[in-house]
Amino acid sequence: MTSNRLAIFIGAFSLILGASAHAVVFTITDVAQGIGLSADVEGLDLNESGQIAGTHDGNAVRWDTFGGVTETVLGTGRGVGINDSGTVVGYIGAGYSTQSFSGTTSNTLSHTGSGSYVGAINNSGQIAGTVYNNGTGEATRWADDISTGAPLAELGPTYSEGLDINASGTIAGHYEANGGSVQRGFRATSNGDVVTLDGLDSNQGARANAINDNNVTVGWAQTAGGDTHAILWEANGDLVDLGALSGERWSYAQDVNNYGQAIGYVDGLSGIYAFLFSGGMFYDLNTLLDPGATGWTIERANAINDLGQILVDALDINGNRHVLLLTPDQLNGVPMPMPLALLGAGLALIGFRRYD
Repeated sequence: MTSNRLAIFIGAFSLILGASAHAVVFTITDVAQGIGLSADVEGLDLNESGQIAGTHDGNAVRWDTFGGVTETVLGTGRGVGINDSGTVVGYIGAGYSTQSFSGTTSNTLSHTGSGSYVGAINNSGQIAGTVYNNGTGEATRWADDISTGAPLAELGPTYSEGLDINASGTIAGHYEANGGSVQRGFRATSNGDVVTLDGLDSNQGARANAINDNNVTVGWAQTAGGDTHAILWEANGDLVDLGALSGERWSYAQDVNNYGQAIGYVDGLSGIYAFLFSGGMFYDLNTLLDPGATGWTIERANAINDLGQILVDALDINGNRHVLLLTPDQLNGVPMPMPLALLGAGLALIGFRRYD
């Protein structure tokens, strides 16, 4: 899909969200199933082709969803990130060493610490993660299998973690400030520029979980009263409090696409449920499903791509855990009628709850 067609689709998708509380928005692909609430099945990242990195029954896996679901087992471990070439990064092999896996070849990532964590990989093969040594962690960028610590020395952290990386190699994550008493989010470019992402209260913590190619970053921040709100930081560092659904106190943003649509989950009074933030509105994803898709509880949204597909963890009617891929109707060839979409864009949204 060209960038112009993609932009048109995203615009139409946003209009559809505003059209009606009862509009069919997402259809479901059941990617994988476990048995019971504690089943070892989880989808963690999603690329533009609908390929998914995750874990299933103790194995790192890649799921392909085009033309049906195919599972490729990469080895004992956990798949964490995936790029558009289908390269998966995670913990693979004996000892859960930090590795990338492309095709039939796995590659152990070098570092000088006692252990490591890997968070994400971009289309250039750069990887964001953390190297651990003597009880501390350092946000780290790998390029061509060379371990290079993200330039955070000027912030004086005792501990930092790199969780995501964008196309230009900018890493997002968090570090411990004020002698380790409070957590702060950050963005760190490959040329040494660092932006601290402040939270809602100077005495409370904040964390950046994901970054898009426009340097828009999402995560969470704590309020003075101890609540946790999903947060979006603009490219200039300005903070947008996404809040939570009405009456709830804890929300967490997990990913953001290049159109500024953010996803995550709410840990609320009525349980855990996934959200989508789009066009200035906060939606419970459970209200945006095809009416024929009954019996599902969408708990966590973990990733979103530029086509608007969303990777979620869900429970079926029997309490079994699943990995689901939610796809907007227009990608399935079922566009909403344009007059209805245009009408909805000009009317008050009924049935959705506005973010605080």
